[in-house]
Amino acid sequence: MSVSSLGLNEVLVKLFGELHSENILVISSKGLTERFDFSEVLNSLRSEHQIEFVSINSKLPDIEAVERLRAQTREFLPQIVVAIGGGTVMDVAKSFCFLSNTPISRYREVLASKTILSHNLQLILIPTLFGSGAESTRHAVLYVDGVKHSLVGSHGDKHGALLIPELALSATRDQRLSAGLDAVCQAIEAALSVLGSVEDKELAFKQLDNLLENFEGYVEGSDLKAMSRFAKASSEVGYIMNSTKTTAPHAASYFLTSTYNIPHGFAVSLTAGSFFANLFNNLSQLEEGSRKTVLAIQEIFLKHNYPSFEFFLRIFLEGARDYFLQMESGAEKDGQFVESWRGAIDPDRLTNHPRILEKSEVTEILWNSIGLLKSFQ
Repeated sequence: MSVSSLGLNEVLVKLFGELHSENILVISSKGLTERFDFSEVLNSLRSEHQIEFVSINSKLPDIEAVERLRAQTREFLPQIVVAIGGGTVMDVAKSFCFLSNTPISRYREVLASKTILSHNLQLILIPTLFGSGAESTRHAVLYVDGVKHSLVGSHGDKHGALLIPELALSATRDQRLSAGLDAVCQAIEAALSVLGSVEDKELAFKQLDNLLENFEGYVEGSDLKAMSRFAKASSEVGYIMNSTKTTAPHAASYFLTSTYNIPHGFAVSLTAGSFFANLFNNLSQLEEGSRKTVLAIQEIFLKHNYPSFEFFLRIFLEGARDYFLQMESGAEKDGQFVESWRGAIDPDRLTNHPRILEKSEVTEILWNSIGLLKSFQ
């Protein structure tokens, strides 16, 4: 991972000048290609490289996007993949690489097997938002028929990331806020995960501190130095997540995003607040290490003048309440809404949570998430 103060086109020229391969696939999103004109700089680089540019137009990283990308590049056979964009572009690019040795007809079979996938492609990720840490993880989210799956790739030194903080200025404030909240939630989950080592927890504490220190400067786009520090911290959290994985809040969030198109960072914030409150209210039931972790997280928020994690969320989620209106309407009309929501949660991710939860308790936590929204009224 490296952080650059250069602009995107300058970075691309420098990057391609260092690459020793003929066939390079560049993947971006439709929205980004409307904001940045890649054509001129890519055309100038085609004298030295064979470059194929593909713009994807998917709200979620779904298997159809990967299948289309595979079909579009069947004759090109890229050796290097450069992905520029947000979380969806990152996940589609990683999935494309991870599945590059798998026939399309076996994609769904491989997804079900949950095996670690090896590939021969060099992958370079350039995020335009900083929050998910997707540029640093060896995991990729992929939706099949609306259901979230996780792919794991083994890429080692074939995987690189370039951080250009000013790219986040091309996004809206809401997009930066959603990404920023995702980063904070991931740092908390990394610290709390039962899969994490003592070193993982200490690194998660450090990066949570850095994220909160630079949160407003990043979200408001008012301080490039703060944006740079935030970008690096969120990427570092991504590295930690390779070991810790996500826990209950992320597992509960995917239903909201896939069903109601709620931006991921807002969805996971809503669930994270209720799951963390449940831990804080049941400290006596936690093992000593987890109890100390919950209290340490609380102290970090106090250090930054937030009385609690929930207070922090109330400040920043209240302005995003409109994104949840369709979900609230569904909850009011459908008596089975929360049961459907709970049923969509991956039970494997609940096992990473520091407290064993009964189904009835998960249901109560989800109702509390809805209650947090109503408190904004």
